Amino acid sequence: MIELVDLHKQYLSIKDEINSAIESVISSSAFVGAKTARKFEEAFAEYTGAKHCVAVGNGTDALEIVIEALEIKGGNIVVPAMTAVPTVEAVVRTGNTPVFCNIDSTYTLDVFRLEKLLETRHIDAIIPVHLFGAPAHMNRIFQLANKHRVRVIEDCAQAQGTKISGIHVGKSIGCFSFYPGKNLGAFGDAGAITAHSGELAEKCRMIRDHGRIGKFDHLIVGRNSRMDGIQAAILEVKLRHLDEWTEARIANAHYYDQHLEGICVLPMWGHNNRYTYHQYPILTKQRDELLQSLKDAGIRAGMHYPFFLPSLPCYKQYLDGEITDDVFPFSQIIAGAEISLPVHEMLSQKDLDVVIEVVKRHYD
Repeated sequence: MIELVDLHKQYLSIKDEINSAIESVISSSAFVGAKTARKFEEAFAEYTGAKHCVAVGNGTDALEIVIEALEIKGGNIVVPAMTAVPTVEAVVRTGNTPVFCNIDSTYTLDVFRLEKLLETRHIDAIIPVHLFGAPAHMNRIFQLANKHRVRVIEDCAQAQGTKISGIHVGKSIGCFSFYPGKNLGAFGDAGAITAHSGELAEKCRMIRDHGRIGKFDHLIVGRNSRMDGIQAAILEVKLRHLDEWTEARIANAHYYDQHLEGICVLPMWGHNNRYTYHQYPILTKQRDELLQSLKDAGIRAGMHYPFFLPSLPCYKQYLDGEITDDVFPFSQIIAGAEISLPVHEMLSQKDLDVVIEVVKRHYD
């Protein structure tokens, strides 16, 4: 079976390092929010170029904690119409209203639609999502945000290692997920916040740990979202290998580019920035049939995502009007046509050739 992600093979490649890290945590009983978490925070801050890193329980918590730390409540926050549910979930659960914006062919926020929203509605924050490891149009987004005095919170859940002009995403305010299937994945749930502002980072630290700065010094109402010590130790080990794994993903994606061009609609990302290919999405009008062909050949592909957020019953209430073909056009296309091909770092060229052959044969 050619898997969409192969965590077992990845683990076997660094088994001794992982087991040693886990044993170290167990022997020191440093299970929650201890020195292992601080060590990972320092390593991840250095990796991303951020001044501060705050390790938390998961990526959704990271978004919620940042929104709360920025004191945005009862506001309007722009989110992409096509992304994973946690992005909009964090907006609603912090007492805010999501304002859905279409995405473009890069799978990230359509900046032309974003500009119209900023000109016609009161907006308190924007959450660009670097979907599939593809960087959003951050230069333009920051320009628009500065013009309209709007906060920007980058959803980097799928973008560990993603860079724009050599600069890692999320340096100003970034929210990361380390769910096991991510490019940098834990052995359970984990997340992190990166920040330029020390004041923001300190407030996020307080919120994640019951609102306190010392054992009994509770200054604000907080919550419990501390990173598990074993997860921190595992992530610190895996972070050392992330660039190597990322280059393998990029090479696999470029191999697909070369052999599938003209066969189906490929990612329109180019090579100017560093795209980390959390997924390798293609578009096809024959999705169900192609998925079946891949399955029959022992290839596990995926759909990310077979819906767009405003179409879900729990989020329809936040729409201003009816969903028509011209409101979220590309988001609707992706919902009905996207397939994610295996692209992870543990694939061999033989594996890639098998996938390519099945796709080509399907269109013959």
